[in-house]
Amino acid sequence: MKRKTFLYIAIFFLMSIAILSQPIVGDYRTVANGNWSDVVIWEVWGVIGTDWSPATTYPTASNANTISIYHSVNVNINLIIDQTENEGEITVASGITLTVANGTGLDLSNSGTITNLGTITNNGTIGHSGTGIYNHARNGGTIPAMEWGKTAPISDKLQITGLTDTPPTSVGVQDALNTLEWNCTGQTIIAYILSTNLIPSSLFNIASTNNPIGKLLLPEISGKSNITINQGIDSYVQLQGNIELGSVTAAYNNNGVLDCSDYTIGGTGNFSLNDNATIEVWSDLGINGHITVSGTTSFGHSNYIYKGGTQVTGSYLPTYIRTLERACYTKTPQDLTLTNNYIIITNELTLTHGRIVIPSSKYIELEVNAVVSGSPFVQRMVILGGNDSFFRKKFSSDQETIFTFPIGTYNSSTFDYEYTPADMNLEIGLTKTNYIDVYCDDISIFNLGWTYYLDRYWYVNLQGDVTYEATFTYVSNDLIGGDDTKIKFGRHTGSSMWDYSGGYIDIGKFGIITDPTNSNYYFSGIQQMIYLNLKLFLQGVYK
Repeated sequence: MKRKTFLYIAIFFLMSIAILSQPIVGDYRTVANGNWSDVVIWEVWGVIGTDWSPATTYPTASNANTISIYHSVNVNINLIIDQTENEGEITVASGITLTVANGTGLDLSNSGTITNLGTITNNGTIGHSGTGIYNHARNGGTIPAMEWGKTAPISDKLQITGLTDTPPTSVGVQDALNTLEWNCTGQTIIAYILSTNLIPSSLFNIASTNNPIGKLLLPEISGKSNITINQGIDSYVQLQGNIELGSVTAAYNNNGVLDCSDYTIGGTGNFSLNDNATIEVWSDLGINGHITVSGTTSFGHSNYIYKGGTQVTGSYLPTYIRTLERACYTKTPQDLTLTNNYIIITNELTLTHGRIVIPSSKYIELEVNAVVSGSPFVQRMVILGGNDSFFRKKFSSDQETIFTFPIGTYNSSTFDYEYTPADMNLEIGLTKTNYIDVYCDDISIFNLGWTYYLDRYWYVNLQGDVTYEATFTYVSNDLIGGDDTKIKFGRHTGSSMWDYSGGYIDIGKFGIITDPTNSNYYFSGIQQMIYLNLKLFLQGVYK
């Protein structure tokens, strides 16, 4: 008996569903793509018998019981709708207003795509379910209030794709927003998230801000414990508040440009700076002052820009990087100190403003194709801070190479910064394993009690057999005795006597022609035994 009762209930339930799903008089549905006002794309139920028949008018809130859309429909007229279900695509054309009236339940249910190029006025309820998408494809305008995640699986999303020079003027409440995608390839301004209603609970994809022209200001994000934030390669994001990744599954993945400003990305989640991405660092503590997550961290072969005052690079700076830029924001340049034992730069070292300090026993290496940019001088240079620190440059094979080591020192006695670069002109014969290490210090070396000498030396370590010409620049503070006509410029191996051969003098500079008989030399200005006026040999090379 129980089995029969259960069977009757099941049959009744199925019959009820069938009855409820049956169309009634005044139901409209699409049969083709086209403009909303084109009656040939519509069918209506019950006008001729109990069946679908071609419509003679297009549906509105006043003449339709329900409206079902299964195709791509362009709203080309100002329109009021109600009790509408979209499983296809609705596009509101530019200059057109679509008004959603307030009826019973959901007034516009969307599991397809709604693309807004015009205006949507929501006087009722717009709900998204399943794979429903709202695409704000216009510049400016209003994002209407909407409800999200009405049915599983919850993969609906709000897209902002049309912003160029005006953000949306207002944003309605976005109840239970799961996914937000920012993909404005024509953006020309620094835009901002107008309302915290737009911060999704699960996934925030910042695909494009049209970097470097456009930027997106990201507000404080908290209480979104499972959020994942992804930056695309064409995105530029500037933090305007702290981001809290509140669970072990939450993450921030950057493939674009992330300007940390004065804020942090913290919590128990994960952070990754992927290859070729960029991070702009302002904290005195370097990267570690911004990225404070307790989960996993990953920093790739990327671009690292330090914009703060007195800073350290931080232990998160990896050994192998694409570019390093010093771009101190203060009017008076400040120093950035290397935390790592060494870093290897494959593309570019940029000295925009401020100095980079290499402490004792540490070094910077530039790979074969890496260059130095930024017109170095005393306010933008690399300071070698100890006798075991150095600047290394690798060179390519079978070509003449000219390279300037943008190095200098800080004089703790006079509190002066001194830019004393070394210019190396190498002849053909190098291989890709060849490199030159250069170090300088503002003290005399191997001094034999001279009266006239240079209170500075350069140490050059060449890996490889090749002839080169080295030119070194000194400053007035380096000249002891006040008469450079009584100074001869030479080289020293560290064990033999000074070698005077091959030196020439110019105002503030001296040069040495050397050869591969010994690859390690100390260079300096020393007192000559016979006071020759070397000014007679300006720019002249002699032996």
